[in-house]
Amino acid sequence: MRNRFTCLFGSIISILVGSILTAGTPHAAYGTLRYQNGSTPSSATFQAFITDRPGEVLMQSSFGCGYSDGIWSVQCGNFPSPWSAGDLLHVAFDDGAGMTGSIQLSLTNDPDDNAWMTTLSVQNGTIRLSLPDSTVNRGATVLIPVYLEGLGVPDSVVAYQMTVGFDSDVLIATGAVSEGTMTESWGNPFAAPQESSITLAGFTTNQPSTRMVADGGRLVFLEFLVQGIPSDPVSNSTEIYFEEALLYTIEANTAVSQVVSNTKVGVITVQVGSNPASRDIPVDPDWNLISLGIAPDPHTVPDVFGDLSITYAFGFRAVEGPMSWDVARPSFLNDLEILDGLHGYWIKSGESTQKIWSVSGDAIALTTPIPMYSGWNLIGYLPASSDTIPHALSSIDPLYSYVSGFESGAPKVWDREKPDFLNDLGRLNPNGGYWVKMDSATQLVYPTGGYYKPLNRDALSHSISTSMDSVIVTPFWCDFWGVQPELIAEGDTLQVFDPDSVLCGEGYGTIEGGFLIHVFGDDPNTQEIDEGATEDDTLRFTLNGAHTTVIEGAPVWEYGQSKQVALELSPSGADSDPEQLPEFMVLVGNFPNPFNPFTTIHYLLNKQQQIGLCIFDVSGKEVRTLFKGLQTAGSHIAQWDGRDDYGRRAATGVYFIELKSSELSITHKCLLIK
Repeated sequence: MRNRFTCLFGSIISILVGSILTAGTPHAAYGTLRYQNGSTPSSATFQAFITDRPGEVLMQSSFGCGYSDGIWSVQCGNFPSPWSAGDLLHVAFDDGAGMTGSIQLSLTNDPDDNAWMTTLSVQNGTIRLSLPDSTVNRGATVLIPVYLEGLGVPDSVVAYQMTVGFDSDVLIATGAVSEGTMTESWGNPFAAPQESSITLAGFTTNQPSTRMVADGGRLVFLEFLVQGIPSDPVSNSTEIYFEEALLYTIEANTAVSQVVSNTKVGVITVQVGSNPASRDIPVDPDWNLISLGIAPDPHTVPDVFGDLSITYAFGFRAVEGPMSWDVARPSFLNDLEILDGLHGYWIKSGESTQKIWSVSGDAIALTTPIPMYSGWNLIGYLPASSDTIPHALSSIDPLYSYVSGFESGAPKVWDREKPDFLNDLGRLNPNGGYWVKMDSATQLVYPTGGYYKPLNRDALSHSISTSMDSVIVTPFWCDFWGVQPELIAEGDTLQVFDPDSVLCGEGYGTIEGGFLIHVFGDDPNTQEIDEGATEDDTLRFTLNGAHTTVIEGAPVWEYGQSKQVALELSPSGADSDPEQLPEFMVLVGNFPNPFNPFTTIHYLLNKQQQIGLCIFDVSGKEVRTLFKGLQTAGSHIAQWDGRDDYGRRAATGVYFIELKSSELSITHKCLLIK
């Protein structure tokens, strides 16, 4: 914005300007100085200099400079250093009564250079921008007006650019609006929120007939969420202030830029506890992706966690980048210091069972705008009811392309490029955190009604089934998906192994012949465990235990990516390549689950060995022996028809599938329904 206007010039003074060079005479620049109403100043002081030599100033009293009856002149031959054609001469005027102006012209040695006239604006020296003092509730979204005072030209267009600073521990800048201000007819300004400042740029008018407010001085509103508590416990206040403020007065296709002085700092006093709220957030063992939905009190990380056993937390704010907190690190190395209500957070719980985390503070209005930036955003969900993705994110449609969440220990995703039946994230839930990938920047405002209502079970018949008992879930994953009805049938088991033969992803075929597999990466925070892939690992896919070849797409693990691949069965089969076998035997699981009356059990053996495959009830009683004996390495399938060893139907309930060898025993839970 600045470069766009600094090449223009303008004031309320009209000046007739010319430049003459005749043989044997020094070059002179001269013109007529007058007010917009046509009158001329009785006196004026001015100074002139070549723009690239501002230290060589010629004052009015200098030899060869003068002003009389509205005519001013500068003898350029009196400059200490020679000038050249094309040099810019800057002349600044002051009538001594608060009216000032300036002109800049290119010097020439063309003897036929004609005099020319331009009309410039004069700036009143009392111009200033101000921010009023305000008292606001924590958790509220507030509009802080910026006032423009002392603009002396009644008929002009003004371009403005300013940067306003604030304490990011207390305030989050969410944007700017022009409604009911001097800028309303020009639309909302360009606004760029940063970590501790917001930059605005736009246009306004000082024409009385088109002002949007009676006083003509309210320029624009800054939008803030009051999120934190000021560090001053006595005044409970924080400052917002101008880091930079520039105005450009445009008149007759020219403009004069002026750095605005006498800017006023605004003081915001925060009222805490005026709108109390609380949230009960279920926290599962290990990893969770959560949001608070309120302004917590207190809001520093250790204090918010309280007695909850959180060992690690990770946040991502687009203007600040990634931040983390580790209970084992020195506090000065933790760059995640506060939690707010607008963003999502990864947290790792050291609890062995699910805990309810009670967080209290101040309510955040549902309509609080959340700044969304091009690329990835980790956001919180403010509403107290679930909502479908299209409805919840309607204010940013179609600018988002990918949404990812984490529920019940597994990732869920929505990808605009996937067929709908392969998207296993269908709605956003209270206190969930979500990664959203944006094509461009905008603001997200959640709707105020029409929330998701649960679907009946029949409507979920096409949903993707997964079993993660044999896969270690981490916060790091890459999605692989495809639609191949000629190869994939409903219930087919697909598994993914990393180069170390660690099973790091599995999924099942849908009735449409599609598959979606969340493939997990190794967690760098658990050095003693290899959970899965690392960046750029080439992965191996199996279908019902048989090896496959990836014929389309890249089977390369990349964190946070969604990749389409096509598979074909490897001609060599499952058992011909010992290096492709798992390190240990693997009980993949059963499908369908729950089931009635049949379910298919898949398992992999790393070598030829004696094994037993049995079904037990919840009391530990053996119900059915499906296989006992020597079995070869590779992929195997068994089926249970829901009957015991005597052919009697087993009762509805939970059962355990046990795969056992002399070295290892693995169990998997299943549910028989009638």
